[in-house]
Amino acid sequence: MPLIQVFMHREWSAEDGLSALETMGQHLQGTVATGQGRLHVPGITRRDNPFPVWLQTELGRNGFVYNAINLAYQKEVPDEAAGERFCQWFDSVFRVHYAPYPKYNATIQQVHVRVMMDAEETQHRETY
Repeated sequence: MPLIQVFMHREWSAEDGLSALETMGQHLQGTVATGQGRLHVPGITRRDNPFPVWLQTELGRNGFVYNAINLAYQKEVPDEAAGERFCQWFDSVFRVHYAPYPKYNATIQQVHVRVMMDAEETQHRETY
């Protein structure tokens, strides 16, 4: 079943990115991957909800559930067309509604939506 994902684009500064890579490199040196196939690097792996409370409320009211692994709100839809209709509505109505308000517009510009067709494979995983 297709899945709609709503996620926040958060940019790191060049310094933040280099620091993260350095930290990751330090933690990876001399380590062996676990048989579970996942690796959590302290200070790099993020599970915090980046969405402001007002947007969390709106998404929750519309049936979206936050997935802390993917840092995204998710909702199953019956078919790809339904997902595409939501994406179009989000961009042409929801985003446009908040655009005139500086308090909300900065956040809305960072929000992205997409439809995933292979949702069964990824939505309940611990990593992706």
